[in-house]
Amino acid sequence: MRTMVKSFVFNWGIWLALTISVPAQPQPDSAPAAPVVPTIEAAEPIEPAKPEYYRRVHPRDLTKVGSDLVLKEGETVGKAVVVYGDATIDGDVDRDVVVVSGNLRLNSKVRGNVVVVFGTAEFGPKAEINRDLVLIGGTIDSDGGVKIGGDRVEIGLLKKFPMLEGSLAWVKSGLILGRPLPPGVRWVWMLAGVFLVINILVSLMFPRSTQACVTALDVRPIGSLFAGLLLLILFGPVLALLVFSGIGLIVVPFVLCAMVVACLLGKVAVYRYVGLQIGKQFGAVALQAPLTTLLFGTAIFYVLYTIPFIGMLAWAVISLVGVGSVLVAAAGGLRREVDRNRPITAEPPPSSGGGFGGAVAEPGTVPPSVDLPVGFARVGFWIRACAAALDLVLIILLTIPTHFPPFFLMAWAAYHIGMWTWKGTTIGGIVMGIKVVRTDGRPLDFAVALVRAIASVFSALVFGLGFFWAGWSRDKQSWHDKIAGTVIVRVPREMALI
Repeated sequence: MRTMVKSFVFNWGIWLALTISVPAQPQPDSAPAAPVVPTIEAAEPIEPAKPEYYRRVHPRDLTKVGSDLVLKEGETVGKAVVVYGDATIDGDVDRDVVVVSGNLRLNSKVRGNVVVVFGTAEFGPKAEINRDLVLIGGTIDSDGGVKIGGDRVEIGLLKKFPMLEGSLAWVKSGLILGRPLPPGVRWVWMLAGVFLVINILVSLMFPRSTQACVTALDVRPIGSLFAGLLLLILFGPVLALLVFSGIGLIVVPFVLCAMVVACLLGKVAVYRYVGLQIGKQFGAVALQAPLTTLLFGTAIFYVLYTIPFIGMLAWAVISLVGVGSVLVAAAGGLRREVDRNRPITAEPPPSSGGGFGGAVAEPGTVPPSVDLPVGFARVGFWIRACAAALDLVLIILLTIPTHFPPFFLMAWAAYHIGMWTWKGTTIGGIVMGIKVVRTDGRPLDFAVALVRAIASVFSALVFGLGFFWAGWSRDKQSWHDKIAGTVIVRVPREMALI
């Protein structure tokens, strides 16, 4: 009990001492204001720092095809691609450098890969590649202390196979540009000389066969082309059937040998035919000899083979026409052999007419032609070309206000079909005094005019070879004339065309 009293007195004394020592605070009239809490404005999110490669704005890419690329010091590109051209790079490249069939001269920094295909690479003292260096079929002319951050891959085909250097030169200068005979590749011209000797030997050893092919080209040029196309389409499937059959394996070598012989005979026939037309223009008998015409035709086509893209197309066309002429001549010879062995009857054999559907004539004979009225001479290429030029100017003047290119083709076709049906000629033909007539003597109607107009497209597809045929062939017919059964003649002055 005494302890409890002492504790109460002690606690009460402490409370009284604290109450006397701490003065009372005055109470305000109103409630205290709420404590002011400082506000913190929301800051924008801070992105992490990116590497320099991502923070830099990429410049545009450069692509060159068939031309050179020159990047000067201080210039920057994103990606540099050069196909069939050289690249001289003294500026920076953000990404990759790719050079195909060309040479690379690098004296700057490339932040990506460097790839050189079928070319040489030359590096300067400032050359630096952050990633890989890949050389395919190429070599390094000068290392220059280049710094390579990645791998160095070299597929040196030329070092392992030195003979491929000439082939790669032909691929770069010939195949890519579409010309069989590039002027700068020496071994190709040596091979062309070897083929010329082979063609001369073929012409001397098989004179009757080559002459029959030349005659087939003169009489049935369209049939020869179609026969070549048919052989091209069917040769692969037929050869595959022979290979997969058991007995066909014995026949395949003979088929391939026959194909090679047909190609040689066809090329000789085409060369001789073209050379023969040149010799006829000069009118000299010596220039129409088989060997001379072969040399003339070979020279003309060898020049064509050096022209980009036209050379490869000319080679393909004369290959088809040449092989087709061999097939047409062989079919004609077989047909004559059958007729020779057929028993003679009282009924006379049907006579073959000229033109597209006629049989192949004997070597050295002139194909039959229709009898035109007196004074009507057949017209060759140049007079036709002059008349066509006049018509071209007329149609251009009429179609310029339309500003619609397809309308020109429609107007050109409608103009010719309508004029041929109405008058048998055009405005240009009236000025030049020429007219389209049918070889059978009947009037020129709408159907024949339409067929002739459509067939003229085929004559124009092979770089106008079908039009030039009117100046080369003996019957003065173009390809579309042979298809439509027409011929262009010169009308006497006393006869009005209007």
